[in-house]
Amino acid sequence: MEKGIVEYIHYYNHDRIKLKLKELSPAQSSALECLTFMLFNLFGSV
Repeated sequence: MEKGIVEYIHYYNHDRIKLKLKELSPAQSSALECLTFMLFNLFGSV
């Protein structure tokens, strides 16, 4: 049962696609948000 829970959590965070997140998985959306934040702070607004 524990393996099933771990697999579901991985699916939920990495494989599941959300329309609210512009068709990205939660992990992809979070990574993109982090990258955007870092680039904005590095280069400022254009």
